Amino acid sequence: TKNGKKYRKISKSQEAANYSLDPSVPDEGNMFSAIADMAPWQNGHKAPVFAHLDAAYDGKDWTALSIGQRLPDGRIQVTGFAWPKHVELCEAEILSACRVFKVTRFTEERNADKGYSLKSLQAAFRAAGLPIIIPKDNKGNLGYQESQNKHVKITSFLLKHWANLVWNSECQEEYKSLVTSYREGEEPDDPPDSLASLLRECFDDRSTVAKSKSPLLM
Repeated sequence: TKNGKKYRKISKSQEAANYSLDPSVPDEGNMFSAIADMAPWQNGHKAPVFAHLDAAYDGKDWTALSIGQRLPDGRIQVTGFAWPKHVELCEAEILSACRVFKVTRFTEERNADKGYSLKSLQAAFRAAGLPIIIPKDNKGNLGYQESQNKHVKITSFLLKHWANLVWNSECQEEYKSLVTSYREGEEPDDPPDSLASLLRECFDDRSTVAKSKSPLLM
């Protein structure tokens, strides 16, 4: 933070690509710097569109929204957004993204605020006329309780699915940059955390959101 504004140091490859127009400069120690495929977001598929929110409340955290959908060929198209502000200040942007990408199922961990932000978004979805499912756990609570170490989750689920992802070619650059430059212990790390959670909760064998039979909110 400098003069009340948040800054982040970009990696060598990002600096080269942005200022020298040289995308070939590698990053030392970055697991996710090489994106396998990018393409325009494909609409019209019948598969559900999932979203995962990593909510920020204070400090260095960012609010990160990850969105994904299984394509007919088995790959997963993904996109996302990151905002350096409190989750309550991001509600309009979250609703707009969910509307644009036709999100049908939405989840978030409830550790930090005991599910308050999810309940607030549930009301906002209803008011906006968005028929989005927010699954409940086996105790009837919205969202899920996170118990996995963040780095283990990112290296397990994001790394596992990385080569199978098709990135939206118009994905927000800040979100994409924060994912591809991820290193353990460096913040902000909310976008890779959110994307790893999306893949675990919605697309992996242990998926809880995809299997949920929660009724529509409408």
